[in-house]
Amino acid sequence: MQRLALIAGSVLLLASLAAVAQDVQTEYDRGYQLTQLRTFRFATQDRDAKDALAADPIVAKRIADALIKELTSAGMQTSEEPQFWIAYYGAVKERMDIRSTGWGRPYWGMSNIETTHYSEGTLVVDFIDAKTKQPVWRGTVTDTLEPNRKHDKLEKAVAKLIRKFQADVQKQQAKK
Repeated sequence: MQRLALIAGSVLLLASLAAVAQDVQTEYDRGYQLTQLRTFRFATQDRDAKDALAADPIVAKRIADALIKELTSAGMQTSEEPQFWIAYYGAVKERMDIRSTGWGRPYWGMSNIETTHYSEGTLVVDFIDAKTKQPVWRGTVTDTLEPNRKHDKLEKAVAKLIRKFQADVQKQQAKK
């Protein structure tokens, strides 16, 4: 019985850690050589009402600054004649987490149902080939939004995205 409780507790702990970790996903054009992306510039974007960054230009600037910092740290540079353009977007969704604590089913055991409302933000970053105007890499990062930690989390999210881009480049080079 103690072993079962220990296993159940470990599963719950891992699930809760996974729930608060930033989820980073990428996709890229497998036929495009990502190694040729060395110089960049930000695309001019007309943000519509669906883009959460339309209402918060300060956060949009922080994202651009973080992208510049991470990309230049990776050996890339800004240019008036870039090899790729960067476009980025944001979305916010209201979420609800429902958890049951205790034992048994709510209608016959000692169980409590707890609900937590929170906001989840997603940042999407596209790298677009300057010559063909076609997207060649997309990264997304999703995380819970915490008002007191949003700047710290934003910089970490962008850093994770660029590390994932570098991993995609290495993965592509290894397949040669």
